[in-house]
Amino acid sequence: MIGGGMTRSLVRFASALLHVWLLAWPAISSAQSMASLPRIPEIEAADRLALRQIDQWIDSDQIEQAVDQIIRLSDHSGDRLIQVLPFDHAVSNDDETPADSDNRLRVPRESPLSRLQHWVPLRAFLNDRLLRWSVAKGDVAVAYRKRIDPIARVAFEAARQTKSLTDAQRVADAFLATSYGDDALLLVADLAMERGWVEVARGAITRIDRRLQATGIGNGTVDQVPAVPWNHLLAATAAPVDQVAVQVSRPDVGLAFGTYVGSDLPLPRVALRIPYASLLNQETERAANELALCRALFSYNEDDSFVAMLQKRIDRSEGTSNRRELPSKLDHFPRWTVDLQSTSPTDPFRSANVAAMSPSFLPTLWKKRVIVQDVNHIVAFDLQTGKPWPTLDQVDVKLFDSGQPADQWLPPANLPADGAPQFSLQVDQNRLMARLGPAVSGWLPVVNKSPESASSIAVFDLSIEGGLLDAYPRSLDAPRWEGYEFEGTPTLVGDRIFCGITRREGSLLTSRVVCLDTRSAAVLWASPELTTGTMLSDRAVNRVTHARVVHRQGMLFYQAALGVVVSLDAETGQPRWLVRYPRGDDDDSPYHNSVATTSRRDGSPVLLDGQQAIAAPADSDRIFSLDSTTGRPLWVTAPERAINVQYLLGTTSTHLIVSGQQLYWIDKLRGTVDRAFPGGRSHATVGGSVTRGSAGRGIVDDEQIYWPTDEAILVFGLNGGWIDRIDLQSVDLQGEICWRRRRG
Repeated sequence: MIGGGMTRSLVRFASALLHVWLLAWPAISSAQSMASLPRIPEIEAADRLALRQIDQWIDSDQIEQAVDQIIRLSDHSGDRLIQVLPFDHAVSNDDETPADSDNRLRVPRESPLSRLQHWVPLRAFLNDRLLRWSVAKGDVAVAYRKRIDPIARVAFEAARQTKSLTDAQRVADAFLATSYGDDALLLVADLAMERGWVEVARGAITRIDRRLQATGIGNGTVDQVPAVPWNHLLAATAAPVDQVAVQVSRPDVGLAFGTYVGSDLPLPRVALRIPYASLLNQETERAANELALCRALFSYNEDDSFVAMLQKRIDRSEGTSNRRELPSKLDHFPRWTVDLQSTSPTDPFRSANVAAMSPSFLPTLWKKRVIVQDVNHIVAFDLQTGKPWPTLDQVDVKLFDSGQPADQWLPPANLPADGAPQFSLQVDQNRLMARLGPAVSGWLPVVNKSPESASSIAVFDLSIEGGLLDAYPRSLDAPRWEGYEFEGTPTLVGDRIFCGITRREGSLLTSRVVCLDTRSAAVLWASPELTTGTMLSDRAVNRVTHARVVHRQGMLFYQAALGVVVSLDAETGQPRWLVRYPRGDDDDSPYHNSVATTSRRDGSPVLLDGQQAIAAPADSDRIFSLDSTTGRPLWVTAPERAINVQYLLGTTSTHLIVSGQQLYWIDKLRGTVDRAFPGGRSHATVGGSVTRGSAGRGIVDDEQIYWPTDEAILVFGLNGGWIDRIDLQSVDLQGEICWRRRRG
């Protein structure tokens, strides 16, 4: 017989053991299910247990304890990430109109989206849960607002008085679930539109009420459902405006993540900001559709001055075009050509083992001058004449010379490398940004190099003929940066520089983003470790990558081919959302072959088009689109479609243009491949010659698409119609970009 003291000891031991197991279980299950996916800054096991406790307390009507835990979690772990569970519906990729007998626009499930994991800060997740509880369990929201509303009111009034967009965004992020959440979102929208930040404004407006975005049909009013902008659904379904109005106004459509509930703002007036934002962005057709939907949803007086103003501006803009008349032919003779080091007899890359890829040289323009990073130096030329700049008496003029031998731009002793160098620059007003040093972003452990970074970044003042700014070149030399290398060309925005950095420890790679002060080169902030994963290659190789940070309207977008795409706050470096995708070739592909089809991608940065953030990571065989403000997945290309894509070239009004062995037109609302050139298995180009696919990154401008191949530069209209072929072989060129002028 066991005594009472021993019984209590055993109970305490069993309880402790159970507690430890509960803490470890999420991490264990996560490690087992996500072993092949990279690590990210997610919430800890203790936080997951706390979330379970919140649910238990709410179920047992222990509301105050639940609210205490919510506030503690938000304060303690609010910036760490938690996964938003996949939704059941998404925009249709088929041609059928998703309507049924009761006029509900059903949005069918699209399985490829389940490949993507959507992660958000825990603070945003808790705010979303509180908003849903305000419908399903009102006592929770009442108790929370009683505690937090006074703090939210003070913060909101301060942001309104100062008219600080940054402060308004912080109020909206921190206090969305309070009584001031809708007011904060409206303040963000209005201040953003004053700046011309249309996408930030749209993202805030559409979250004020479920009717201001098109959502999937749920089984209840608090179901989490997908959402897309009004215009997306109107274009994707071709449904009548009144039918779309029926869907978005239904009370049972559920809630998209982060949508406010119970706003007392004048919704008809708030909704008019949506077409107004489109007019600010010169999207007249979209504004017309959105205004028509506003009128179908709400009642406006015939003499409403704001409605009349919007309609007048739409009517005035319709029928006008900024397009110039297209020339029928181009002048085929090059104005000038210049040999780069990679095309010279002493090509430093000819003997290197670089995964069957050639280096990329991407010129930039500044005041009618062409500037190119030519391996170990930077050169500039007059756009019209090709003469070197600055204009000096020397024959071989360089804007900058690093002094490092060109053959050191790849691993020493011809050690194998995965990837290929990319030499690109960025110009902001009179300042030029460059990444210098070896192209390697992840060194093999056998390479004997110093703890300091072998790479560096430099800022030049072009107004004084390329003078190097003080404090540059800047390398990562502090002990905290040991093992890190700069990724691609830094992004310069005003007085700040944003750049991705990567560290390699054995087979593990870790990626972050840093922000530097432009003048002093001091680190202003460093993001958390965004992702840690292994190299996909099963060979011992040096990693050569050039991931670039993209900036728009206070948001940063970054993907370093390590299994994640992330958006960061440009002020703080904290993640706003993160999407994790499977790395390597598609497992459900009938032609699965390790990573052979993906390792040759050039690693295009995230492409922003309106509310879409489009990614084609080098470690995935898919292209996918995300909502740029929330990270919600919108579409994923189907298996074996556009699998050989290397470059995201740009967008037209209707399509995403990408290239690889073929040139593709992808419907940018659905993700379907509408056309390709050459089509099918044929690689015959116009005129009967044969192409071996892209010979570099093409160009999409307002009128045409230019696609370089080894034999010719092919010119297409934006809708895919062929316009011209510029033969390169006839002028003894091969796969190079030449500057030409149009006739007339």
